[in-house]
Amino acid sequence: LGKDPSPYPLFPIPDISHPYSPQDYKRKKLLFRLVIKLVANVSIWNYLD
Repeated sequence: LGKDPSPYPLFPIPDISHPYSPQDYKRKKLLFRLVIKLVANVSIWNYLD
């Protein structure tokens, strides 16, 4: 029987080298882009006013 490296199997120790899963990273990247687009749009409208 292989021993679980984490003393608490329900709370596995996160891999430090990969703080985010690829899906989580993609989601954050998309959200970040969306925020930048919104901010850019707002500043463009402010310039046009």
